[in-house]
Amino acid sequence: RILGDLRDAAGDGTPILFLQTYNPFSLGLGGLSLEAASDDATAQLNAVAAEVGAAHDVTIADGATPMRGTTASTTHMLDAQPDIHPNGVGYDLLAQALADVLP
Repeated sequence: RILGDLRDAAGDGTPILFLQTYNPFSLGLGGLSLEAASDDATAQLNAVAAEVGAAHDVTIADGATPMRGTTASTTHMLDAQPDIHPNGVGYDLLAQALADVLP
């Protein structure tokens, strides 16, 4: 519903970009079972986002691939107080994913 409301408000022809989520547990530490399971869940979520986005003429940016296997160094997941949000390097990767699909 949110993307539909956004499309209605923006009007036809206005670009809307949606950045798919990354797996914050894709640390790249050598095949932890949590990484594989959470990769599957992330892929399912992103597939739904792509389907809904396509139905509302929303351009989808892949935020998962550039972060896969890197979140140990591109997020704050291994900090003393873990945080799933990107650090500067992670934000740069995600910004590039958006730039790659700009019309």
